[in-house]
Amino acid sequence: MTLRADSTRFDLGDGDAAWEALAERLEAFAAAWDGEGVPEIARFLPEGPPSLRRLALVELTKYDLERRWQRQDRRRLDDYAADLPELIGSDGPPADLLYEEYHCRRLAGDAVTPEEYVERYPRQAATLRRMLGVERGDDTKPFYDVVRVEELEVGTKLDDFDLLARLGRGAFATVFLARQRSMQRLVALKVSADRGREPQTLAQLDHPHIVRVFDQRILPDRQLRLLYMQYVSGGTLHGAMDRARSVPAGERSGKSLLEAVDLALSRRGDAVPLGSHLRERLAKSDWPQTVCLIGMQLAKALSYAHERGVLHRDIKPANVLLTAEGAAQLVDFNISFCAELDGTAPAAYFGGSLAYMSPEQLEACHIGHPRQADSLDGRSDVYSLAVMLWEMLSGKRPLSDEQFGDGWTATLDTMIARRRAGLDAESIAALHAVAPRPVVDLLVECLSPDPNDRPASAAQMARRLWCCLRPQTERLLAPSSSLPARFALRWPIAALLACALVPNGLAAVFNYVYNRAHIVEHFHDAQQVFWNTQTAVNGTAFPIGIAWMVILAWPLSRSLAELRRGVRPSPEKAAALRARALNLGRITAVVGIALWSVAGVVYPAAIRLGGADLVWHDFLHFIASLALGGLIAATYPFFAITWLATRAFYPALLRVGEIHPNDPDGSVEAGRLVELERLTWRYLVLAASLPMFGVTIMVTLGGGTSDRYLLAILSVSSLAGFGLIYLLARAVQRDLAALAEIAAGPRA
Repeated sequence: MTLRADSTRFDLGDGDAAWEALAERLEAFAAAWDGEGVPEIARFLPEGPPSLRRLALVELTKYDLERRWQRQDRRRLDDYAADLPELIGSDGPPADLLYEEYHCRRLAGDAVTPEEYVERYPRQAATLRRMLGVERGDDTKPFYDVVRVEELEVGTKLDDFDLLARLGRGAFATVFLARQRSMQRLVALKVSADRGREPQTLAQLDHPHIVRVFDQRILPDRQLRLLYMQYVSGGTLHGAMDRARSVPAGERSGKSLLEAVDLALSRRGDAVPLGSHLRERLAKSDWPQTVCLIGMQLAKALSYAHERGVLHRDIKPANVLLTAEGAAQLVDFNISFCAELDGTAPAAYFGGSLAYMSPEQLEACHIGHPRQADSLDGRSDVYSLAVMLWEMLSGKRPLSDEQFGDGWTATLDTMIARRRAGLDAESIAALHAVAPRPVVDLLVECLSPDPNDRPASAAQMARRLWCCLRPQTERLLAPSSSLPARFALRWPIAALLACALVPNGLAAVFNYVYNRAHIVEHFHDAQQVFWNTQTAVNGTAFPIGIAWMVILAWPLSRSLAELRRGVRPSPEKAAALRARALNLGRITAVVGIALWSVAGVVYPAAIRLGGADLVWHDFLHFIASLALGGLIAATYPFFAITWLATRAFYPALLRVGEIHPNDPDGSVEAGRLVELERLTWRYLVLAASLPMFGVTIMVTLGGGTSDRYLLAILSVSSLAGFGLIYLLARAVQRDLAALAEIAAGPRA
């Protein structure tokens, strides 16, 4: 293999280029072994930073060890150190080199034990005990399996495919635009060494944001694997990000992405699609909205794969293709692990791009770490996707200052420690400068060192990214800045009682003044009875209402107190509490109407029993006036409490995407919110009728025009009250519609 002209020096800021160049060195070294005998390692070392040069030296030495011992050339590390002194650090040879030598000796039949190496290299005793105590098989492996792929030229025929153009090339494979003769269709043809199980994994996946794999063909005589898949013409996300970096940060937008897509289309002679809804949306989007849209599409694709037991584990910009419309599609599941494939060994799938890996995935890659590959779950892919979205927003990865260590093991140790330490304040502040707070909060959560602190699934991540695209939902889910909502979260029972008692108290005062002036004063012997009845009724009804409110709100209050201490309820409990919060206004209204209805019967009955000679007109007057008070005491608390539920209680109990397990698509919860939104219209109609109802009572039952002053006060106050209720009702309806969208979530 001929080395690329630009592969002799490396910039550690570009990890992908560094790893690819390192892989090229290994391939070139392997080719030299096959062609010229025993090559000199020094010829293949890069002139890069010392840390990268040392890593290359370690990996080349591993391969050289393996080949020499296969030829019965029993060379030891001391012999290498004599020729290459830089191989030995202050603590001796790198631990992974000692591991390779140990296994080469075992395979050759030497009587070698782990204790021999532990005693000989005491400074690395702890690492060697871990590494030599882990059963990883007896095969020695360098950084990756060195399997050379023959050079293929555009214009040639390979099996059933005409190679039309080279779409991309990496250290592991080359991708061509090809015409499949038997099907007369264009495909993307990935040519690699015959290894891996990518088609077995991808054959199960059929999703709009996953590149569809048609099939594979194995050419055993040429040791090639041909994987042919859907041709996606808009280039890679890696190319789009490179182009976006050339635009000043404040000027980037969805148009920047479309320009990169259009450039890729023009290079391949493809036309720009017309009338695309997605392209129109991207053209109107700013850069954070564009990133959220791309992220949501990929998170939905990951959720689909995870539900079928497939992890991607190699998420990076180069593995995201863009369609001509600008939609993102995941490709290259070649290191995926599918739990449903019989005989699949998880360790066989590792590789990928280290810079995007979660700490637990790096630990599973680490030969000296006890973590196994099959212990990973979808939260590892969530971490990787968050790294990529962070890079899209800020132009660099959140952990961009990583360095290569002394060998593969040391490099992994450094990267794991860096991730376990978490994000620093400077990186988070830099992202705040270019992205809205909800987006920053989500990505910071996704990059938590502990998987339990991340969103529980890619579906949750997709929901939250989807919410970030909607300002109304963003506002609802962000910590509330309004004083009433903050007060309600801190003292929920006090806030609920205030919403219920204030309208009921005002209605009770009005009812007392009105009934005393218009009914009781006509019966001098009934005034004391009226007062006693008033005292008894209010002294009974208000405590009953208060007790009912406390009982109803107590579980909610206790959970909100736990939330302030950082204790989140289970999804089942949170769903039940959200349902309770939504029902608070409705139940309060029903209880209020019930208590006022009972009072409407008790008042005239008690006064009649007290000796007053009430006639049917007086009975009707009492019932109508208390019915009006009851409707006021039901309508106003309903909207006030429901507003608190939608602005404070419900969002606080909603970790987006955490829907009840028995309601995975959120349809039940969304239906509950839609039903409540419809109910608000009925209460709004009722509120609109209250002024007219009050005026009718006064005119027909209250003595004609003699009460004009009171009538005027009632009319003005009722209209003002309706205006307030209308504004509150519209706010509640908007909130309920937004929350219903959140519950339903984005559709695949």
